[in-house]
Amino acid sequence: MTRQRTWKSIKIAIVIALAILLPYSCYQAFQNRAGPSKPVDGCPIKSLPAEATAIAYFLPGAFGPNVCYEFTISEKGFRDWVASQRSRRPDLSPIEERDSWCRRYNSETGKLEDIEVEKGLISSWSYTDIGVYLGYDRATRRAYFYYHSR
Repeated sequence: MTRQRTWKSIKIAIVIALAILLPYSCYQAFQNRAGPSKPVDGCPIKSLPAEATAIAYFLPGAFGPNVCYEFTISEKGFRDWVASQRSRRPDLSPIEERDSWCRRYNSETGKLEDIEVEKGLISSWSYTDIGVYLGYDRATRRAYFYYHSR
């Protein structure tokens, strides 16, 4: 008889734990993550070059359409990083030198914003409603990554 009670108690405890943890997990999955990250190895973005410093990022929760991050790097480091991205995105355009815009996350306003980059370096890929944009501002030595799926 006690064995049946023990199993019943275990089952009840599991149901209660799931009733508490499942909504919390769903809530966490839909939360955006944004902020600064000092070391590359402590950053949630795994495709950053080792040379990257002063990293700032915006990662959407589940089903979010935009990913933005930026970091400081040398021009050579940026060019090497873009070359390394080609293995994952072979259709990235060659790097162009031109005036353009880059999208970044403004942590003060909590919104995405476009910034102008004069005589910067740009590489991109897009198809229908999906796009990847890699930009470099020579004046500030900032690299920008923007991905959208809608």
